[in-house]
Amino acid sequence: MTDTYWTITTTETFALKERRSQFIATVVPASTVEEAKSSIEAISKKYSDARHNCWAYRVGYPDTVDHSSDDGEPSGSAGRPILGAILKADLFDLALVVTRYFGGVKLGVRGLIDAYSISAGEALALCQREERMVTIPFEFSCTYDRYRDCLHHVKSLGIEDSWLNPSFDQAVSVTMKVPLSQGQEMETLLEDLRQRSILTNWTKD
Repeated sequence: MTDTYWTITTTETFALKERRSQFIATVVPASTVEEAKSSIEAISKKYSDARHNCWAYRVGYPDTVDHSSDDGEPSGSAGRPILGAILKADLFDLALVVTRYFGGVKLGVRGLIDAYSISAGEALALCQREERMVTIPFEFSCTYDRYRDCLHHVKSLGIEDSWLNPSFDQAVSVTMKVPLSQGQEMETLLEDLRQRSILTNWTKD
């Protein structure tokens, strides 16, 4: 597991015609299960005259939740291929609906799997992507005369200036973002500094 993951920043649509059936894939950003379900409901309502609105979503990192639905298509022929396209692209925080207008010709399970998978994959390929970092928020306090010492120790773990937000009052309070993989190491460091009276106290949200 890494400290970063990839997501999408745009909503995209891709249409495919396969043996008189029309498949319309719509992909949208969604950072929570609630957002994903709301988007799926809205897209399904937009295409309420279609025979099927099959979907999948994948949200959260590193604690990821994913789910899919065949919406009346043969079991495993629609929802799982859509989710498979998302997994293949290794993307998170999105929902994807593939709408099917039935054209009167049955495609068979293999044909459906291919059509839903291709539609989903092509829609994902159109999306603009963004790499995001997973961080843990920390805060520590210290006296003014210990501030430089605290910064020196914290930065020894590779923490960048842009991740630090100090405020100066009667004492110095610093909030900071720490990469997920360094969370335990930062806890150990801050507790050591507290016991050595280099900082006054620290917390982790």
